[in-house]
Amino acid sequence: VYGTNYSTFAQASIGYQNIQRFKVVCAAMKNIREAYLIVKIHPYDNDFILYENIARNSGLQSYVIKKNVEILSLLQSCDLLVTHISAISYEAVLMDKDVILLSNENDLRSDDVWNFKSYGVAITVNRVEELEDYMRKLLFDSETKSAFKQSRKHYILEHAYKIDGFASERAKEVINNLGRN
Repeated sequence: VYGTNYSTFAQASIGYQNIQRFKVVCAAMKNIREAYLIVKIHPYDNDFILYENIARNSGLQSYVIKKNVEILSLLQSCDLLVTHISAISYEAVLMDKDVILLSNENDLRSDDVWNFKSYGVAITVNRVEELEDYMRKLLFDSETKSAFKQSRKHYILEHAYKIDGFASERAKEVINNLGRN
């Protein structure tokens, strides 16, 4: 899954960066014939035809571009998320998905907002020629996948404790215990 970004802050330059990044993703995916690219366009992005033209002109064969689809459903079914400085990358890590963050030195925001780098839970790609190799490693290399899975397990424990549906029960217990002291 490739998620586009939208920002009202510096919208023109962000839009240009989105297009350049999308071209890079298409070029990498063109060479990974075993994978299928699903592009989720941001709800405020109105350039659906532009993305379609870029994908078609890049020679991609296996792709779909969607705008009005639930992103969490896409994340559940994907093996790898490629995005940039987006809250959805945090959601993907919490869902135990592999993540590649596209970045460059001209980004206006930090590319490690959630400490992914220090925990080793996502790969930040600064050079376009590295993207295809990292995508292949996270999609097909069992050692790489295992190492990132282990890092995510530690990250999730540190940042979300457990994702088991019992957070409310634990919070209730803590609140009740506070009243006893």
